[in-house]
Amino acid sequence: MTPLGLLIAEQPHPHPQNIIASQISSDALGDEGHNMINRLQPSLCENHGKLIPLRKQLMQTSFLRNFTLVTALLLIASLSWSGTAAAAACSQTNYDLNTQAEVDALGATGCDSVSGYLYIRNSTDITNLNGLANITSVGWSLEIWHNDALVNLDGLANITSVGGNLVVSENNVLTNLDGLANITSVSWGLQINENPALTNLDGLANIPSVGGDLRIFFNSALNNLDGLSNITSVRGDLSIDSNREIINLDGLANITSVGGDLYIGNNDALARCEGVALLLGWPSGPPEDGVDGTIYVGRNSSGCNSIAEVLSSYIPPSISRSFNALLQAVQNVRGAGSSQQQATSDSSANAGVARELAKREGAAAQSKTAAATRCSHPKHAAPDTR
Repeated sequence: MTPLGLLIAEQPHPHPQNIIASQISSDALGDEGHNMINRLQPSLCENHGKLIPLRKQLMQTSFLRNFTLVTALLLIASLSWSGTAAAAACSQTNYDLNTQAEVDALGATGCDSVSGYLYIRNSTDITNLNGLANITSVGWSLEIWHNDALVNLDGLANITSVGGNLVVSENNVLTNLDGLANITSVSWGLQINENPALTNLDGLANIPSVGGDLRIFFNSALNNLDGLSNITSVRGDLSIDSNREIINLDGLANITSVGGDLYIGNNDALARCEGVALLLGWPSGPPEDGVDGTIYVGRNSSGCNSIAEVLSSYIPPSISRSFNALLQAVQNVRGAGSSQQQATSDSSANAGVARELAKREGAAAQSKTAAATRCSHPKHAAPDTR
């Protein structure tokens, strides 16, 4: 250090705090310090060594009084902040967790984002993912498969985005996907397959679109697709295959476009496919559909074994509401009046029902004929590759 030779003090000074500064280095003062000393020089001269005004001005100037301390604190705070920000990201790019101990160890680090993939797989002892509760995003794929003891995914409840594929496969005792309920973005594919205890997909209810393929297959206890009801578009293929307990496709009713192929087959109990009627281009059917690739509908229960069956089974909501109102009117008439009036009303009401049914049947027949005529279109004759 290069001393300025400036000793500023008040005499006498029975208390240490009256000493203002001693041997302040020119390096520490810098330009601002020198400018301040120049401004204070008149006080020194005018008071003939009595430096109380000088001391007060110095005390009011944090630059000289706390320069070294403040600089050190700022440096420490900066390093501390940088360390905290860096600690938020998990240290490894990718994680492949195969034991409960590995799950818990990752959680113990406190990191909240995985920049690459996160695999949780091939485990006989992972029972929960609670240790991963800090994770909020996965930069690439999140895949949970072949875990014999995993009951739920609740530990993943804070994840909101998946930058690659989301796959849940071959988890023998997994009953629900509720732990995925906060995911709002899946950049690539979504695949749920071979989870024998899974009964619903409600945990996927906040996903609005799928950037790749959407495949649901070989889930033997799955009885509905309602958890997919917020999905409006699938960029790749859409496949619902070999889910023996599914009875309807109502959960697909909001999907208006599929960028690849559509395959609905081998679902033994599936008899109601009205959920994809609009996707198939109701009432005209293909080629007025929203599927860019080939379409196959077959090997399901009666009512969902062809495009024509799907189109003919669909009743627009407006007609359905009118028909339900008509039936309610019939019930109201039956519950009032004399038996003669009831008989007359029944006859009139039944005639109205008959007319409505006739209209429906006529429209269905017309739609079915039109759909059958169009079945020569290449999109309808997708070869069975299964």
